[in-house]
Amino acid sequence: CQMFSGKIDEASRIIGGYIQKYGGGQYITDAKYRMLVINLSYAGAAIPKEQQGKYEQVIADSKTWEKEYPTGNQLGDVRATRADAYVSLEKMDDAIESYIGAWKAAKSDELLSYALFEASKWLQKKGDWPRIGKMFQEFVQLKGGDHPAAPTAMFWIGRAKAREGKVDEAKKFMAETIQKYIADKKIDAVEMLLSQLAQLVGKKKPSTPPPSPAPGAGPTPTPPPTVIALTTPEPKATPKPTPEPLTVPMEEYEKLLASSEGNVSPTAKARILYGKSALAEFRKNPEEHDRFIALIAEEFKPEDLSAILLAQIGDSWLGKGEVEKAATYYNRLMDDFAKSDTVEYAYAGLGEIAFRKKDYEKALEYFTDAIEKIGAGAKLKDVMIGKAKTLYELGKLEESKKIFKQIVGVREWRGDATAMSVFMVGEIEAKLDKLPEAIGYYQKVFVAYQKYAPWVAKAYLRAADCFIKLNEPDKARKHLEEMLEKKENKERLSKYPEYEEGRKRLDELKKAMDVANAK
Repeated sequence: CQMFSGKIDEASRIIGGYIQKYGGGQYITDAKYRMLVINLSYAGAAIPKEQQGKYEQVIADSKTWEKEYPTGNQLGDVRATRADAYVSLEKMDDAIESYIGAWKAAKSDELLSYALFEASKWLQKKGDWPRIGKMFQEFVQLKGGDHPAAPTAMFWIGRAKAREGKVDEAKKFMAETIQKYIADKKIDAVEMLLSQLAQLVGKKKPSTPPPSPAPGAGPTPTPPPTVIALTTPEPKATPKPTPEPLTVPMEEYEKLLASSEGNVSPTAKARILYGKSALAEFRKNPEEHDRFIALIAEEFKPEDLSAILLAQIGDSWLGKGEVEKAATYYNRLMDDFAKSDTVEYAYAGLGEIAFRKKDYEKALEYFTDAIEKIGAGAKLKDVMIGKAKTLYELGKLEESKKIFKQIVGVREWRGDATAMSVFMVGEIEAKLDKLPEAIGYYQKVFVAYQKYAPWVAKAYLRAADCFIKLNEPDKARKHLEEMLEKKENKERLSKYPEYEEGRKRLDELKKAMDVANAK
């Protein structure tokens, strides 16, 4: 308990004391394993020049443990700990072998999954797809097709075949695997397999190169020289991409899953439509994608759907503003699949619904649980934003500001979420009556995040508001004029209501300044 609550020194003292007093005790193998974990933690916290030696000591101690207790219950855990130490030393080949040894010796499904997929992750970074395929095949042979992780393993076997260039073999393997599991809504890997199959089927065939000139046909004509313009041409609008036709890949998809098409199970039928939506998405045909998702929502009951489909349909209804319909799917997801990784969608969605209903305490509970209890991954950005904006509405400004700043600092989330978060930090500073600081954040939005026009428009208005409160009307006027008259702003901001509001405020400000000057 001390170890898991972060009190490492106290944990080390207690467990070390047990080892000294009960060297032949019932829990000695566990105690020595726990000391490996504690020492791994110490190694990570050490100053850089000492870290290597401490990690090497963890590795040496783990090997000693394995020699002493070759059949100990914690053998898999010890090998995984050794692998983690190798990763810290960037000895990836050794880490991979240790993770493989760990999953083979694992006594729990949690450890098995961790070690198996850590090995896969590092093999992917090496691009060693033959080894990935072989490892997952070995896993299925050892554990059997009924093991909870077997469908996911088969996904990786199929993907490895595709990456090795055995595309037709991969398609056939994936289709057969899908047919085996498609009616079982508790197996999340089916949607992964359907999406991967859709990508393989939907991938464009390489175009046929032009034929080589026949012998004696004469020289190839010289192409005309490229004309270099002396002036910069007017930029042309990028045409909207034409949706790619689905007819040919859809025929292949349906042929591969022909036996699944005849499955009477509603779950199977809904999943077939999901695969078609994935194919449409891959072929850049959003209208067809949305049509297939809508068909699932219209034709199937929530109790017929897998966790991933419940999440998808819930998000689809929420995106359309149909919060009650969305809540039905999210609640079913939470009730039926409480231990699924996908349950984070339910927490995020129900939190957003509570927020829209202004039930901020309930919203905060959902968002906090998603982060702290569920360990959100795919929805982490959404629930972080949700928690930050809920704290703002509850008046907990410093807590809100801290989270918005964390969002800004995540490189992988750069985009609209960053612009919004910078704007919201400005709003918090303004509420705290720190107007110069607020202006700095608003200015950062329209200087550094010009691409995100809705936030740019809001930031111009709020910066002007702050300057007026500071009794600096000239600066407020200049900001509003820049918002309205700068060429790129006219093009990007004129469609937002803030643009007309800015025009109205500028007129009012000019009149007020004229009156003041007249006096």
